[in-house]
Amino acid sequence: MNREQILEAATTAFRARGGDGLVVNGAWADLAPEDRVAAFERAVVARRLEAAVDPEGLSAAARAVLSRIVQG
Repeated sequence: MNREQILEAATTAFRARGGDGLVVNGAWADLAPEDRVAAFERAVVARRLEAAVDPEGLSAAARAVLSRIVQG
């Protein structure tokens, strides 16, 4: 993957879970420190956009967390 593809993978709200339930995002580990800052900034914008179009004002990340809480 090139830098832009890795940034996109790190920015997305999707997080695969390992067998132990821990969140795994390999793209984050592949980023240089300055690219991690860029990925964070992109993620902030993306979550705000998601919340802006959601009827309840929730981002994809917020929905994922709430879903896990409800499921127990």
